[in-house]
Amino acid sequence: MLPTERIPYSAITKRPRLTLPAGARLVVWVIVNIEVWNPREVMPRTVLPPPAGTSASPDIPNWAWHEYGNRVGFWRFLEVFDDLKIRAVLAINGSAKDVYDFINEADRWTERLPHVNGVTLTEDTPGLQVLRMETLTKDGSAHTTESVRVCFPYHKIVYKQTTVPALMKLHTGYWLLEEDPADPGRVLATSQHTVVINDARITEILGPDADEQKARDFVRNALSANSRATLEHAKKYAESRKLAEVRA
Repeated sequence: MLPTERIPYSAITKRPRLTLPAGARLVVWVIVNIEVWNPREVMPRTVLPPPAGTSASPDIPNWAWHEYGNRVGFWRFLEVFDDLKIRAVLAINGSAKDVYDFINEADRWTERLPHVNGVTLTEDTPGLQVLRMETLTKDGSAHTTESVRVCFPYHKIVYKQTTVPALMKLHTGYWLLEEDPADPGRVLATSQHTVVINDARITEILGPDADEQKARDFVRNALSANSRATLEHAKKYAESRKLAEVRA
């Protein structure tokens, strides 16, 4: 929240009663922070104080709880979200138009997204796109996909891949942008995927010991990483534009 967007002051003794939908008494907003830290540098924040007031490198006690979050805690959050059917969103302090433009202008992704190596975007009919894209994986290899995208300005982009990676038979999805009901100046962004695994190629691609669960985890991790990277860059783009407007 920018200083210019703070809500007016009101003392608790004179504040109007807050009425929640359906007579609810409690609102829980789950926020999961995903951060990247360099293990060769000083920890940005610690739970245990450093010995003798000095910074240790590597900081094993504090790095341990960080690793727990990466290897266990984050994935337990995902399980809870799935079990309770809670849709995870990314809160962006910017306009839906700017976020939408970033996702819609896929022809600029090679300069905006590090995991995109090549793009061909055609839009002969407004709002109906064909997107051919070469995506880089963590090991440096690349694969090519082609998608048909239907675009609903500033709200939603729905797509179906017509050329899918080898480990999939089907891949559809959407990007959804919604105004935050608690803060009209903020947008909530979601990326959703529906996938059918190509069972016949699991062992060929992931090795002789791989099973369907390993394939599901592999695909989920890859799609999540790419979608998260896209939304994080869209967030930076939209928030920087909003900040520039405020300063202007």
